[in-house]
Amino acid sequence: MRTLQQALDEAPGDQQIVLGETAGILRDTGYLTSVQSFIAGLPRDVVCASTVWSQHGYIGGPDPAPAAEKALKARGCGRPFTIWITETGVGPTSKKLSAARRIADPHAGCEALHRRLVRWWRDPAVTTAFQYEIRSDPAFPSGLVSEDLSRSTPALAEWTAWGGAREPSAPPPADAC
Repeated sequence: MRTLQQALDEAPGDQQIVLGETAGILRDTGYLTSVQSFIAGLPRDVVCASTVWSQHGYIGGPDPAPAAEKALKARGCGRPFTIWITETGVGPTSKKLSAARRIADPHAGCEALHRRLVRWWRDPAVTTAFQYEIRSDPAFPSGLVSEDLSRSTPALAEWTAWGGAREPSAPPPADAC
C-alpha cells in the first residue's frame, strides 16, 4: 500500500486508495479473520491513508457495515470513512464459501436484499452498494442470472428498481421482488 501511495503521488491527476475488500466475516475462527480483526491488525498509517473501505456484504449473512464502521473509527484516523459495499450476492451459496447462511428461496433472498439496501441507503457511512457477479458460477451461485443465461433471479428485478432512471437521492424504491 505504501508503494502504491508513492506511485499515485507521482502520477498526474487525483487518485484515491480503496482499502479492504474483506468478506463479511464477523467472528474469528482458526481459518478466518473477522473484518474487525483485519482492520485492527493493519498498520495505522495504512488504515489512515484512505477514506474508503470496501466490504462484501452477502445477503443472508450478518450486515458487516456496522462492524467495519466501528473498527475503522476505533483506529482514530481523525476523519470519517465511507464504506463501499462491493458485493451483495444472494443465492444458495455453500456455507463453506460464504459468510452468508444458505438462502434456498430466491424470493426470500430478494426480500432480504431489499431490506439490506434500504438500511445501507439510510446509513450515511455507506456511499455505494453493488453486485458484481452477474452470471452465477456453479461453485458460487449468487449472480443475477443463471449460469447458462436463460433465467434471471428476483434479485435482478430489485437491482433494476434501484438503478435505471432513478435518481440516487430519491427515496428507496418499493420492494421489486
